[in-house]
Formats: sequence, structure tokens, C-alpha cells
Amino acid sequence: MEHICLASLVALAFDGPRWQTVMMNLKSKYFDMIRAERRRETVADHTPRCDWPDCDAAAPHPAPAGPRVAGRRHFCREHIGQYNMSYDFFEGMSAEDVEKYRMGATTGHRPTWSLGTRRGAPGSWQFEDPLEIMAHAGPIAGETVNGRRVSTGQKRALDILDLDATATADDVRAAYKSLVKKLHPDANGGDRKHEERLQRVIKAHEYLKASGFC
Repeated sequence: MEHICLASLVALAFDGPRWQTVMMNLKSKYFDMIRAERRRETVADHTPRCDWPDCDAAAPHPAPAGPRVAGRRHFCREHIGQYNMSYDFFEGMSAEDVEKYRMGATTGHRPTWSLGTRRGAPGSWQFEDPLEIMAHAGPIAGETVNGRRVSTGQKRALDILDLDATATADDVRAAYKSLVKKLHPDANGGDRKHEERLQRVIKAHEYLKASGFC
């Protein structure tokens, strides 16, 4: 009787005297099991599939599709970490745009002018500031530390990684790896409360690489 199926119960419903018995059993644990199974199937049907190549597992973990791509991607528990580690700030940018960003990073994305030319009118230049570096920058463009020029943009990116201007390339790599591991949802029971900072850490690391710091 433990494995009685719904079809059997329906058949019993038309067996005259047993009608009342079946109706009494409609609230039994067997019907609860059937309802629970249907609920599980409904949830499974609405869970997106993993966007990782050749993976068709359930993907409850959303992630940004890209810095310049609308929408989100979804990954399973196994692949969300790998995607975050390989998140490319320059994805979707042309080679020319990447080179412009790299050149701008050497001056902290501050405007520059050729010698002997007049400075442009206020607002006549624009630059991208994905880390809000210039929003926190002071009047000093940078400083020289241990014989190396460190721009304001690089200092801001280092600050995001909890480092200062004396940091080495190895320090940057170690801090980046440690912070990604610490802030990842998998390390916080699936809690995504640190997702915004995680993305800033990833972009700060990309910025430091693009500017030639590490």
C-alpha cells in the first residue's frame, strides 16, 4: 500500500462502496507525496540551465553577462566561481578601444595636452571611470614610490585590493586571489551580499594589469 499510485486511487473511486474510503484518503500522505513531487518538477522546470560550455546542470547563480553587454548569465555551483575568476573587463571592446584604455590608464585617465597648445574648455574632454577613481582623486596625479611612478588611478585600484603604493606585482596577485575567494558567494553560504565589492575587486585587478602595474 505504501507505493499506491494515483491511477489506482482513481480506479477505486468508481468501485461503489469504496468511494467514501477513497475520498477520505484524498488527504493522506500519498497525495502529499504526489503534490510535493509536482512542486519539485515545477521548480526544476523554471531553473535556468548553466551557460558554461557543455554543461546542462541547473544554474541558480546569476552573473553579469559582461561590462558592456545587457542581461545576465546563469551558472551552476561548479562553474560560477570559474566564470567570476575569468571575468574580463575588456570583453566586447575593440582592439582600438582596449589600447585607448591602456594608454589612458598610464595617466590615471586624466586629460593630457601637447606642449604649446591651449587647454580645452571645461567639459571638452571625456574619459571612462569604471572604478570611480577620479571621484575620489585628490589634486595630486600620482607619486613616485621605490623608483616607480604610481598614478592616482593605480593608487585607487590598489586601495580596493587593500594595498598601498608600495605593493609589488606579487602582492597584487596574492591580494586578488585572497579577496575573490573571500567575497565569492560560495564562501558565504550562497549569500551574494558581497557581489558588488567582488566585481570592483575584479575590475581593479584588470585596471592594474592594463596600466602595466603588474
